[in-house]
Amino acid sequence: MSQNSSKYSLFTSSFYAFTFTISILLWWFYPADFSIPSESVPLVGQASKENVLVGARVNLFYKAAFSGTIIWLILIALFQYVYRKNFTSLKQYANGLYFTIPVLPYVYLAITGAQVQSVIVLLLGIKVIFLLRSIFSKHINLRLKENAIPFSFEITLGFIFLFHIVTQFFFGHVVWIHENSVFVMLAALLLVQFKLYFLRKISDEKFKRIILLTAAGVPFLVFLAVEIQVWSLEKGWAAFGFKKIFILLQFIWFVCAWIVVKKSQMNFFEISKKVFLPSLIFGYTLLVFYQPISQPIYEFFELANPANAVMRTLQFGEIPMLDFMSSHMFYEQWYGLFYQWVFGVSNQLDFTIYAFLNLYLFFLVIYVILVKLGFNLKSAGLFIFFFPILHHVFFAPVIFAFFVLFMTMRIAKKPTHKNVFYLFLLLFALVLWRIDTGVVAIFTAFIFVPLYFWVSKASISFKAILKGLGLFLSLLIGLLLIALSLRPWDKIWQNFLSALHYVKGSQAHGYAEIFDGSYHQFYIFHTLFVALAIILIVYASYSIRQNSTKKMHFQNDKWLIFSIFSFIVFLANAQRGLVRHGFGEHNELFYSSTFYLGLALFCVHFIRKRKEQFQYALFFSVLFFAFIGTKYFPFFPKELNSSSWIKPASFVDLNWKLSPGNYQGRIINKTAFEKEHFGEIKSYLDETIAPHETFIDFSNTPMLYYYCQRKVPGYFNQNLQNTIDDFLQEQLLHEIDKEAMPIVIFSAYPPSWFDATDGILNTIRYDKIADFIFKNYHPIGVLNCHSVFGLKNRNWQSISKNDTLISQPSAVNLGYLAGWEGNKYISNTWKENNFLVQENSLAVFDTSFVQTFTIQDALVGKSGVSVILKVHPDAKQYLNETETNVIFRDSTGREVHHVRFKRDDNQFANYAFRLSNHYFWQQHGSLTMEFPSVVGIEKVRLIKVK
Repeated sequence: MSQNSSKYSLFTSSFYAFTFTISILLWWFYPADFSIPSESVPLVGQASKENVLVGARVNLFYKAAFSGTIIWLILIALFQYVYRKNFTSLKQYANGLYFTIPVLPYVYLAITGAQVQSVIVLLLGIKVIFLLRSIFSKHINLRLKENAIPFSFEITLGFIFLFHIVTQFFFGHVVWIHENSVFVMLAALLLVQFKLYFLRKISDEKFKRIILLTAAGVPFLVFLAVEIQVWSLEKGWAAFGFKKIFILLQFIWFVCAWIVVKKSQMNFFEISKKVFLPSLIFGYTLLVFYQPISQPIYEFFELANPANAVMRTLQFGEIPMLDFMSSHMFYEQWYGLFYQWVFGVSNQLDFTIYAFLNLYLFFLVIYVILVKLGFNLKSAGLFIFFFPILHHVFFAPVIFAFFVLFMTMRIAKKPTHKNVFYLFLLLFALVLWRIDTGVVAIFTAFIFVPLYFWVSKASISFKAILKGLGLFLSLLIGLLLIALSLRPWDKIWQNFLSALHYVKGSQAHGYAEIFDGSYHQFYIFHTLFVALAIILIVYASYSIRQNSTKKMHFQNDKWLIFSIFSFIVFLANAQRGLVRHGFGEHNELFYSSTFYLGLALFCVHFIRKRKEQFQYALFFSVLFFAFIGTKYFPFFPKELNSSSWIKPASFVDLNWKLSPGNYQGRIINKTAFEKEHFGEIKSYLDETIAPHETFIDFSNTPMLYYYCQRKVPGYFNQNLQNTIDDFLQEQLLHEIDKEAMPIVIFSAYPPSWFDATDGILNTIRYDKIADFIFKNYHPIGVLNCHSVFGLKNRNWQSISKNDTLISQPSAVNLGYLAGWEGNKYISNTWKENNFLVQENSLAVFDTSFVQTFTIQDALVGKSGVSVILKVHPDAKQYLNETETNVIFRDSTGREVHHVRFKRDDNQFANYAFRLSNHYFWQQHGSLTMEFPSVVGIEKVRLIKVK
């Protein structure tokens, strides 16, 4: 053995020994108990107060250090001996990296508190079996190629995983199996190794393909068996039993697999790539995210997007996008539509059980990316199963944008007008799939497509581009004609404008502060990341162009190509973190998105000519440690996805829950949930208004529409929150027929965060709608902790609990909003649409007495009234960015309303705010405005909308 090989062997042995040592120590000492024994009499101190025995920590430290060193040295010697005696090629040893590399981040996560011991034990056990297999076998082949021996080690692992799914499916209710599933899997894996000899003696390759294809059906058939059982229970039929259903389905699938293999030319490798591994990924998704029986979801805001979309489509016959819009488009609609199409329309949340299918699509896209990068099936599967922060570095909201990359490469290879058309069609589909994905994809395509053609020296005719674009525009015209046959033009146009206003409304959603005080992290993300991404894009583009030829589609540079694309996606998506989702929400992944992926791809490019195992190891390591190194540690004591599937909860107690006598529906405890959260509201609506009538939600709880099965007014599923500007308020008011919407759910009682989202009261943010409500509706009581208003010209059934808060003195802090409103009110547009109804001058700089402004009694209670405070031109010499208070008093002198706002007289000459969007305006016949400090205010004007 050469000196270099000897060094390599020692390094490999040390590395393996280190991961084993850490795993053994964690298995041995974790979790540590530092509590004080009950028989002790500790000294008085803070540690004693918290029941911590300091000496126990010291003992553990030295015990772990000493025993760890001994174990590590012993294992190094053992591995060195095994390598010298049993391996014929050092190249083959490195395959063990596939099972060793994932151990390191899990060790780190265990130290930081994540519950990952089961993963460490499983990986350690697989590695032990791998070594035993190596010792007793002279023919090691871990690489799955087309001509590889079927049922190799990675295929065997896949079978063991399927065995795990079936075991949990049939015996998940058995506590011992559920709690010791890791050891059950390892025992099965060890047993299968001794059985493989008989399978390998089978010479019929078609039989082996039938076995593989049959096994691939297991996760899907498990899911189908449970769903058939639930469907029969929902229909009130005699349930056959989900286990018996699975056995029957498995037999049918075996027959189908036999027919497919006999008639198709798919070889063992193709079945593994196209069917078997995607099936394992589905099984992984099933175990982690699928909950056949679930608890109610205590969420009334975000959930309205999918729920109301399903209701509006299936119950009210509305067409997505044409008649309504949800924030995340078809991404959050399709699974609900599919579920209720199968199981029937209801006002329950059963459809949310199918939301896990979106995660399956997410994992499949990652799988496609990894395969196109050149990962073999083993490395791609292990990465998806065991990379602990998969969601963090493969950012789900933008992952589908990678299809733009695939399509661009296809156009460069075959520059036809059809492929150009498919690119435009893809971008359009991504917008419909999810708006943020579509926006990122369009921006990325605008930069990446011409850049790709430049670096690759590829060419495409201008004629092909025009023809492809023409085909796409023809498709859009066709869709428009279909829409016009279904809806009138003015309705389509107004809905389009509504969607456009909402999409462009970043100012309404944005935070004033986008960081939480983490200065170094903030600047790393917003300066270093951006600079590094741009530098690496330029460098990678120049490098590819220097090495590429027209005939070469640079297979060697694919890592750099994917890196460039990932960095551009990061830059395109960064705006989300700059508007709202960032450090201020402790959600900076919306900003960083695919940056870490681009960085890892760039690094791996430079070792592309080395061993495949090291490419995998570097990719895994850079992704993990780059993420950890630039963030605070976001891991809390909880189970990760990769830990959850080992001890799944999906099938626990399923025997009991899906038995005909015990089945209570897919959502359990829903009766108590309904009674507490919406039962009273639904009953009152059913008793007091007609079935075709609905209500106006002003409390930002749009899920009430779904639970009460009432039509949603307006274009948006979150009809209040998405109404972000004056145009959209006017659009909504134009569509409101108060006779058909006689009830308003005004607010939570007492008011909640959703009544003042981001600190802005709904009555301020939606001032025109509030004005309309106070003019036409009045409080009638409290139901399910919500204040309910009714139309003034109707008689309403009495409600036992009254809203006593609405008539209390109110106060608002407008900040600088009053200044911006003042600019708006004095613009030409507002001058044309408003008229002055009252005006009075004040003593500009006299603060010796409190000045008042009496509002005309005939004006009080009228709709559309606002006040404008005009600042004297010289006021800026005396005041700069101060605060002004305006107090409103009734005829008895009692304070009924208090307005506070910030001033910057260098920027604003007028300050304005609406009066008729507050309840106090409707209560009193006489009101007086009081100015405790009127320095600089020369005129008070009341205006009214025409």
